[in-house]
Amino acid sequence: TNIYVHIDMANLIAESDETNNKNFNTVLVSSAPDAVKNLVASASTTISVALTWNATGDDGFTGNLNNSTFTIQYTSVAAWAQGNSWSTNTATVPGYVYTVEIATTGVTAGSQRFRNQTGLAPNTTYFFRLWTKDDVGRYSPLSNGATASTLANPVTGAQVYNVFYTSVTVIWQT
Repeated sequence: TNIYVHIDMANLIAESDETNNKNFNTVLVSSAPDAVKNLVASASTTISVALTWNATGDDGFTGNLNNSTFTIQYTSVAAWAQGNSWSTNTATVPGYVYTVEIATTGVTAGSQRFRNQTGLAPNTTYFFRLWTKDDVGRYSPLSNGATASTLANPVTGAQVYNVFYTSVTVIWQT
């Protein structure tokens, strides 16, 4: 949401001029942060995904973020992630969608941000989105989507089970 101030220029125009009350300038005073456009997710471990992005500003792409938040949502449910149901209102999202809020102060517009999201399931694909909220509670539009899969658990106890002329059968525990 943008906040505009109208500056009436009536006192600069003669009273006989019929456009007297129609002329004004509109000045943008403040706006919500712009959407993050470069959210990237990459596999980190069996239980974590690394996220990176560049911060937007307090007003669009300008101004520092003070007393603000980055709100990250993620899910492993592809059908939900591909829909348009992402929301900062956590009461409206299902239980399989998780929300993390990161407090920000002194974050410069354009600076690179990092988050290592832990507590995830191994060998699972996750879908991430984020918003930036400024100090007066205005949210940015939704970021681009980022997708990454956690790594699979390593194979342990591998044993050769059978040997053939052109292949080998191996068994292991997970």
